[in-house]
Amino acid sequence: MKIGVALGSNLGNRRKQLDDAVDFLQRISPRLTLSSYYVSQPVDCPPGGEYFYNAVALVQFDGDLLELLRRFQEFELAQGRVASADRQPHSPRPIDLDILYVDDALIVSEALTVPHPRLRERLFVLEPLAEIAPDWVLPGTALTAGELLAQCRAQFGKKQVCLKIV
Repeated sequence: MKIGVALGSNLGNRRKQLDDAVDFLQRISPRLTLSSYYVSQPVDCPPGGEYFYNAVALVQFDGDLLELLRRFQEFELAQGRVASADRQPHSPRPIDLDILYVDDALIVSEALTVPHPRLRERLFVLEPLAEIAPDWVLPGTALTAGELLAQCRAQFGKKQVCLKIV
């Protein structure tokens, strides 16, 4: 399965957090494709949080998706993320790994929803996704990542900032 994974960090050494997450993902999938790193303002987060560092990775994984999700959550906790039950929604975090999509699957369960329900509204996801997979098509639509990015820029461009880190 080809899986799109969003990486984000806005607490601590954000670049190192992304580097460590990439190392973790490479242990799962040596055939990883990685976007550039981006910096973006927090969206739907409590005021005063640091800007995020973001990226998107494409990984090959042929195991159980819920096992992969569990491994992601264990990695996040090991990196210092506070467990979901003990934190405010959208609070600052050292690392966040989100499954964006799994091939062309539509999955809605208590544990996992793919494609990610807010993917279309997140410039910080669509910029790096369109960089490495501009022709990926959002399941249930005929829209490519590049087209979704253009729509997101038109809708949220002045409200969301997302810049490639050079």
